[in-house]
Amino acid sequence: MNVLFIRSQNKESIRQACEFRINSHDNMFVVSAITARGNVENLGSYTTYEKAMKVMDMIQWHLDEGVFEMPADDDVEELYNSCEALFNY
Repeated sequence: MNVLFIRSQNKESIRQACEFRINSHDNMFVVSAITARGNVENLGSYTTYEKAMKVMDMIQWHLDEGVFEMPADDDVEELYNSCEALFNY
């Protein structure tokens, strides 16, 4: 099982996460993590499902590195394009 240390979008926490998922809440799409202890932690909120999916792609690309920082909603497109080019997906 891959475990990733991930910093929340508000930068207030770093969690060891084993599993990730997208949930919708209050017209936003929330990327959440299941921690090693089984807790659900909300990591970042995005205005569209497509942005949340791109963040999930970026998380997957960073699994080998072991650390990923959740991007702000406004930064998703630019960071996704950078990661896509870097990881050649």
